[in-house]
Amino acid sequence: MTTALSESEIRVLAHADALAALADMLRGPGCGDLTPVQAVELLRAAGWDDRQPMARQWSDLAAAVSAADRQAWSMEHHRLFEGATVCPLNQTAYVRRDKGVILADLCGFYQAFGLQPRSDCGEKPDHLVTEMEFLSLLLVMLAQAMGADNREQYQVVEDAARRFAADHMAEWLAAVADHLRCTSGLTLYAALADVLESTWSALAQCHGWPGLAVDAAIQPDVDTPMDECGSIADPAAPLTVAGRPLMPGSPLQQGH
Repeated sequence: MTTALSESEIRVLAHADALAALADMLRGPGCGDLTPVQAVELLRAAGWDDRQPMARQWSDLAAAVSAADRQAWSMEHHRLFEGATVCPLNQTAYVRRDKGVILADLCGFYQAFGLQPRSDCGEKPDHLVTEMEFLSLLLVMLAQAMGADNREQYQVVEDAARRFAADHMAEWLAAVADHLRCTSGLTLYAALADVLESTWSALAQCHGWPGLAVDAAIQPDVDTPMDECGSIADPAAPLTVAGRPLMPGSPLQQGH
């Protein structure tokens, strides 16, 4: 017998879906199974207030995706995020702390939950897609703990999500969004930048995560990300669980 999900579980899963949809958007056109249109529907089903500014921004993003020329989108994606990396999506390109410490801490988070970046394609663990995918998966785990009434597991996952949000996303996400607006002329990416910021602010308020650190002085290092052996890193390769990639596709395909 299947137990119906509670309102709280539905809301948390919708938040996970929103992060997964944004990660898919940053992977490029046609990547993943969860579109902004579907994310809008899931957020509404979870009680999302259509009067909020975030709702309008998500709707604008969905409309921009529907109207986008796929070839132009693909070319702009390559220009921004691949090759010369006009708009880097790696945490260490924006945060001027010890790079080794940041990467080691990220890998510690991933390994603690049985995840690891795929080593066969030189993935950087500090890529925004990887970090968003991981946080999305934590929200799925949080909803599962709620459904099982496992308070100990809930506390572990909730604490991990809060620390990960504080140490590895809140500090530089606003800088990424601002740089994306400055470097791309596509309406789609301007809409995506708005949604990145507004969605984070809403999730931060709901889950007790820190708000975005807004620092106009932060300018990214636009050098091509390199792995430790000096080869060009794949900018958005998926995390894996037991050797199976979580993406493309929403992590929620595993959760509900």
